Amino acid sequence: PEIIQIQLLAVKKCANDSSPYVRKCAANAIPKIYKMSPDQKEPLEQIVEKLLRDSSCMVLGSAVAAFAEVCPDKWDIMHRAYRKLCHLLADVDEWAQITILSVLTRYLRTQFVDPAPAVRDALKAQAQQRSAAGAQAAPKKVKRRIVKKAFYSDEEDESQEEEFEVK
Repeated sequence: PEIIQIQLLAVKKCANDSSPYVRKCAANAIPKIYKMSPDQKEPLEQIVEKLLRDSSCMVLGSAVAAFAEVCPDKWDIMHRAYRKLCHLLADVDEWAQITILSVLTRYLRTQFVDPAPAVRDALKAQAQQRSAAGAQAAPKKVKRRIVKKAFYSDEEDESQEEEFEVK
């Protein structure tokens, strides 16, 4: 119990450090502290919120991972960082990209509604009609020319035409 308070103070101090490596380590420590002491959720959420405002790509990946672990449904923290995460997605490392994409996918599904559900239904019906019409159409006959020639040959090309059906 006492060690958790000391660790929490250390993570708060590291989250304010000037080095992005130290801030990244602070973000990596947050889920571990949360697993040991889930009752420290509020101070950890504040640190995660601060780390999500960071400008370093190195820190953002770990901060989003900490967000996913500690407060995965607290979207008011994510609102402010959404655009920055979208813009910096290509700049973070591969593992962070996976984490950020999964968090942003969940965020989008909960925060954005379908702007035109009627349009989506109309497009789906139109696609079904096209696929049904394509299945009923007669197969087309296509001609192609086949050239038989050896790679190092001095002889002239032998060619013939072949006809086949495309379904």
